[in-house]
Amino acid sequence: MEYKLKRDIVAGEIPYLKLDVAERKSDDRDECVLLLHGMGGSKEHSIARMMRYADAGFRVFAMDLRRHGERRNAVDWNDPAIASSLPLLTDAIVGSATDITTLLDALHIENCAIDGLSLGAIVGFAALPRETRLAIAALSMGSPDWDDLMGNGTPAAGSANPDLATMNPLYLSAHTVPTRPLLMQHGADDEIVRASGSRKLYELLNPYYREIPDNLRLVIFDAVGHEYIDAMWTNSLNWISEHRNLLR
Repeated sequence: MEYKLKRDIVAGEIPYLKLDVAERKSDDRDECVLLLHGMGGSKEHSIARMMRYADAGFRVFAMDLRRHGERRNAVDWNDPAIASSLPLLTDAIVGSATDITTLLDALHIENCAIDGLSLGAIVGFAALPRETRLAIAALSMGSPDWDDLMGNGTPAAGSANPDLATMNPLYLSAHTVPTRPLLMQHGADDEIVRASGSRKLYELLNPYYREIPDNLRLVIFDAVGHEYIDAMWTNSLNWISEHRNLLR
């Protein structure tokens, strides 16, 4: 398979990649997927996943989260002082969620699936309540509960900041996410980002999905920690492929 990879920047500040199969016809439907990387990563870390989506016929995008990759003001997340900085992490989460809207606007994308892992999944949870064009979501190793992240020793935007606490996706999602297809995946032994946030959201959303239960799924992998295993990768691709009619 031959691919076309494009690098560009939108709004003067959001570096992104676009990957497509070389033989795609100009009149093919644009079934778009946006991939979000984890903490300390970059859009380039998503290229292998992008290729699998392109093989399945999707037009695929990946962006650098704020404070990552080629972004202005990118930082070294391996530095413990940086990784524990509430302002930096809040910017990476809330700012990146806002940037998703900017990216979709700039690229004139009407509907898009989102596939995020770890920090990218946390950003995805933050973006879903505010961005209805995210028609399908596959989020792995993240949490929608910022208070839970705080309790886990990760200084996200939880109860330590009352203004940000009102933006907690765990509570916003119940009014805005149903009944979009949402897949959440987690390792049962994940001590970095615990599965409890996804479990809480699953319970909150369940009543809204009673008539279409196949649109909501939580998968917990036994004996798996904070690791993006092949089964998660395959599940995400299959989930978005199963619901791809929403992208047309």
